[in-house]
Amino acid sequence: MARAESPTIDETFELLSHSRARLVLQYFDQYPNPVKLEDISEMIARWEAPEGTSPTPEDRELVRENLHEECLPWMATLGLVTYDPDGRMARYDGGAISTAMANAKMVLGFLWSADGDAETGLGDEHNLTGENDR
Repeated sequence: MARAESPTIDETFELLSHSRARLVLQYFDQYPNPVKLEDISEMIARWEAPEGTSPTPEDRELVRENLHEECLPWMATLGLVTYDPDGRMARYDGGAISTAMANAKMVLGFLWSADGDAETGLGDEHNLTGENDR
């Protein structure tokens, strides 16, 4: 059953705070519906493998289990996908994902303008990684 509204801002940022969830969204952006659990878990295992290496069978299984038991059901709860755990197929809702990302972008734009914050003097040279923190 689809959710009547898009995820809240907090739910969207919570989702984006998990690297694997971000990789799932990246996969959705690159591959058409529906998505087979086997295919998405294989690609994410490859993306997560250290550069120049291939994922081990154990790595692939860990990704598959996480997507099946946690990530895709969570995204379904948020209304971003419909997940059939028995058929191991997901169908993502591009409109719901776009709305959630647009809402997050709007909040970030409000919190962090390109001109910086006049009160704190933060400008373009500051970044969110903390590299320029003093």
